[in-house]
This record gives sequence, C-alpha cells and structure tokens, in this order.
Amino acid sequence: MKLLKVHLQACPSSQIRGLNDSSQISEAIFHQLTNLNILYIEQQKLTDIADNAFSPLSQLLELYLDWDQLTEVRAGMWLGLSQLQSLSLGNNEITALNSATFSTLPRLGALTLENNKLTTLSEGEWGNSEVFGAFYLKNPAKSICV
Repeated sequence: MKLLKVHLQACPSSQIRGLNDSSQISEAIFHQLTNLNILYIEQQKLTDIADNAFSPLSQLLELYLDWDQLTEVRAGMWLGLSQLQSLSLGNNEITALNSATFSTLPRLGALTLENNKLTTLSEGEWGNSEVFGAFYLKNPAKSICV
C-alpha cells in the first residue's frame, strides 16, 4: 500500500517523529513517505524547515504549510521537490522573499502567500513572473508593491 496524502493539523510535536522541540522540520520525518503526492502541515507552530527536509519527497505535487509561524523561506528548503506544482504558505509570518526562494521548483504553477507580513516585492526579484499560473498574495491593511 502506498501512502499518497498526509494531513498533519494541530498535532502535538511530541507525537511527530522528525519535528523537534524547536518547531523545525527535519529530513528524518519523511524517509518512509517517498511516494507521497500531497502533504498538509498546518497549525504546527513551525518556525523553520531544515534545508533538504523535503528531499525524500521527490513525487510530491502539492505542499500546504499554512497557519504556522514561518518567518523566512529559503531555496534550500525545497531541494528535492522537482515535481511540486502547488505551494501554499498562507497565514505565516514571512516578511521577505529573495530572488532564489523558489528557484529549485521548476514545475511550480501555483503559489499562495496570503496573510503574511510581506510589504514589498520588486518585479526584479521574480525574474520571469509568467512561471506561475496562479499567484495568491493578499495582506489585509497593507500596501504591497509588485
């Protein structure tokens, strides 16, 4: 039997192997889930994701990291996710993105960043913005320049 979808929502970190006390995801959590297509990790109070943490998930198509406490995202977090088509980072604490943030995701077609703390995105940071089929960016009561 192949596990294709996992949904972790508001689970105590002590019950999830690979989620350490500092609310960081490590690579160890995904070693047995190599065929996973959809992964939800929501309301886990995540503050960081180790670089290469998702590398065992080479078949992952959709990743939802909503309602956590991520403050930054780095290209290294997404290493190994070459098939990823949809990434949702809504309702976190992300303040800035740099030009390489999503460079390791060649098939990414939908990106959700709504309700973060982003204030400015310069066009140059995104290179060819036509890479995204859907781009959701909504921050209430904030001015965002794209």
